[in-house]
Amino acid sequence: MWIRKRIDISWRDLSRAAVYCLMARRADVEQTRVEALWSESALACLSVRSGWDLLLQATAFPPGSEVLVSALTIPDMVRIIEDHGLVPVPLDVETETALPSPETIEAGVTPNTRAVLLAHLFGATAPLDRHVAVARRHGLLFVEDCAQAFRGLGDAGHPQADASLVSFGFIKTATALGGAVTIVRRPDLLNEMRRRQHEYPIQPKREHLRRGLHCAVLKLLSSRIGARSLLTLLRICGRNVDRFLNSRTRGFPRHRMFEMIRRRPSTPLLRLLRRRIEAFDIDAQQAREQRGRRLVRQLEPVAACPAADVEQHAFWVIPVLVEDPEELRRKLLAAGFDTTQADSMCVVQPPCPSGTASPENARRMLDQAVFLPFYEALPIRELDRMARIITPGKPG
Repeated sequence: MWIRKRIDISWRDLSRAAVYCLMARRADVEQTRVEALWSESALACLSVRSGWDLLLQATAFPPGSEVLVSALTIPDMVRIIEDHGLVPVPLDVETETALPSPETIEAGVTPNTRAVLLAHLFGATAPLDRHVAVARRHGLLFVEDCAQAFRGLGDAGHPQADASLVSFGFIKTATALGGAVTIVRRPDLLNEMRRRQHEYPIQPKREHLRRGLHCAVLKLLSSRIGARSLLTLLRICGRNVDRFLNSRTRGFPRHRMFEMIRRRPSTPLLRLLRRRIEAFDIDAQQAREQRGRRLVRQLEPVAACPAADVEQHAFWVIPVLVEDPEELRRKLLAAGFDTTQADSMCVVQPPCPSGTASPENARRMLDQAVFLPFYEALPIRELDRMARIITPGKPG
């Protein structure tokens, strides 16, 4: 059985994570070292959610201000907007880029609009020049969520974005079991965010150690034998597989999210984060991109892959859009491929009352998407076999 996702960390790095928890180092020193890898505009945070929350604290927009957001995103990003007394306004996304178009941004601007938050989805980093230009024309803060699109230190977001959010969370590329880097190109906002974060308590070392042990268990269960045994056991027990696996990789419990994101990253997390960034294998990432494009070519045009033709693409995940997702998932499971749907994502609904159109394409993408297993350990021959199952009528 090929599990839907494998955590991107080696046993060697997991062992180092445990060692770091036993060593005494100052968190502020390690934070400076992580940030120095990027630029003077970098701020190391506990998570992307932490960075986004700090940014909204620093901007201090008036209550009722509107934030234009990609209609397909992570629920917690929307929840943070609402917690600050702001109104999230969805922008429908295009299948070709998984982003809203510049025209959609233009149409969404009102006198109450203060900011734009666009999420690069599935690993694709589509060009943003025209999007930034719209934001500049209206005097809006422009933020890009790059959590799913890390491709190495040379890819730190759009140079004209006010802020770019990069994640090293539990299931992200080059995970450090948590952590994020927020590139803030406005010194006034960066200084205020630093000041506020410095007042936070530090994440306990034992929490980072627990996450490492949790990751080790999931790595064992994600092997072919482990995955088959786990899925079989869950079905015998009548447990929902998607709900169980999603709960084991969730970053923060919903009822304690704000308490937990408003903390500074611990010393061992920062040390592991620096190690993962410094050792990032560009060649391996390029090989992953080549494998991703090869698989996409085999699937198209029978099954559409959102944003697959974007030039800069990390292929963090590969979704396919099909009319009957459950039927495809059953076929793939019978052939030994575990898949999932976008249970961790949501479609942002327009505020009520509002003249904003419902994001229909985002809804269609979410409803029709099946996320395929795709990682280095999955051999080319197995990827080819999976492609043949998805496109049975396509000529060889």
